Amino acid sequence: MKVVYNWLKDFVDVTAAPQELASRLALSGTNISGVENGPHGAVIEAEVSSNRPDCLGTTESHAKSPPFTSCR
Repeated sequence: MKVVYNWLKDFVDVTAAPQELASRLALSGTNISGVENGPHGAVIEAEVSSNRPDCLGTTESHAKSPPFTSCR
């Protein structure tokens, strides 16, 4: 997943520089591929895998569409 640093700053009060933010995310367990400079500023590339228990929720059958599931 690529996250544009300037876009993130629109939603979160980020005071750290892009490299510092990437380092902090890496320390939290997020796999960071790197930081690139794009046309809209710095881009942090992070890998969010499905085996992260803190990113998983419970699933249940969708009431109106049985072949589909919904996550909480």
